[in-house]
Amino acid sequence: METGNEIIDEALKKPDLEIVLPQIRTAYGGLREIVTKHFPSLWPQLHAFLAATVSICWSDADLPVALIATGPSGSGKTEPLMWITRCGLDITVRSDDFTPASFVSHAANVKKEKLEKNDLLPRIKDKVFCTKELAPLFSGREDELRTSFAKLTTVLDGEGLLTSSGTHGTRGYNERIVFAWLGATTPPSNKIFNLMAALGTRLFFFSTDVQPPRAQDYAAIIKGEKKKARGKTECREVVTNYLGQLFDLIPVRSLSTDSVKVPDKIANDIGLLCEALTRLRGGISLGEGISQEEDRYTTPSIEHGWRAAEVLATLAKGSALTRGSQSVEKVDYEMIRHICLSSMPETRRKVFEALLTQEGAVKAETIAKKANMAKKTALHYLKELSILGVVDSATDSEPYLFTLKDEFQGLRQHTTPDPVTVQNSQKEPTQTQLSIENHYIQCVTQNDGVCELPEGF
Repeated sequence: METGNEIIDEALKKPDLEIVLPQIRTAYGGLREIVTKHFPSLWPQLHAFLAATVSICWSDADLPVALIATGPSGSGKTEPLMWITRCGLDITVRSDDFTPASFVSHAANVKKEKLEKNDLLPRIKDKVFCTKELAPLFSGREDELRTSFAKLTTVLDGEGLLTSSGTHGTRGYNERIVFAWLGATTPPSNKIFNLMAALGTRLFFFSTDVQPPRAQDYAAIIKGEKKKARGKTECREVVTNYLGQLFDLIPVRSLSTDSVKVPDKIANDIGLLCEALTRLRGGISLGEGISQEEDRYTTPSIEHGWRAAEVLATLAKGSALTRGSQSVEKVDYEMIRHICLSSMPETRRKVFEALLTQEGAVKAETIAKKANMAKKTALHYLKELSILGVVDSATDSEPYLFTLKDEFQGLRQHTTPDPVTVQNSQKEPTQTQLSIENHYIQCVTQNDGVCELPEGF
């Protein structure tokens, strides 16, 4: 039972939002100005990483938040991560050579009483765990991956971790351990998504697949017209200043999630995204068919999305808090939308995005064209989406027709309409551009409600 003094101390720790939020808004505006000046295409990722970072400010958050940037090599996905990692504050823990076994050590060459010093898990409690390259985590034999992801599953449930070995017996941490985890990797394979489907949605991704640089961009670097080194230094400094001010105003575990409200409309929209995410990450396998040409699917394994919904709510509220707002708004929803779509298996996501641009029943060849894939591939994944309960299929017709289920039609209202005609001899947007227009955070900068697309659009 809390004493009177403890209650008073707790009240004194709680930030006065009427005082601190205007200061955060000012700091956020300065941060946005500097980053978008040098690296406008990296701003959405930085904002999302900041939303995950401030999750350690919530006093009642029960689940760790894991957000991993994905993209091709050289896409800049590690830059925002390093700006946060090198902020110099005692809120980050960096590890560039991470394996799940390091959470709780069983090193045979270390005495049991000294193992605790090697354990990673207690060191990241209430911290931001930063891993620059996670590609090794997503590669290896299936049995090794299954063991690694089983440990990750437990840790990302926030329940600590107890492991056993013949050398040191059972040891670990049977307690609530919540943290934020930021990382970067190349896009995970379907094998990884199949594995995660069996273990549940605990990792969330943020795609950085923006328009690739062109020859003139490289030429500008060669001629010295783009001073990337100077820009990186300025961005790192402004991120450090912003985080320093934010955590001075709102310390770790000092603010209730109830302090930031989610309007009913946005809550319903995020709920719909959560439902789409769990379905598209569902696990299905092919049974034995009469011939190799016949697809015969087993019953899909689709998790209940309670855990995903809680993490998405934490990220949405973190996005609002990062901006200095007490209410989740459209720009925060757009971030959540991008995270959900980025967290789906890539080919399913491309087919799903293409469906969102279409009205009524569509043919597989239409989706194939929009998703830039072979008709046979599009047909295969449309059938998967049908099994997962995302589309209705009319396979008794020729050709097959597919329609987005009514419950997901609400996602179309946030989608850029499919261009029907091309005017003024302008080329039709590339698939990469359409993908970004459909689900990238379009409010890269927000000034009095005016939204601007990333550089190059």
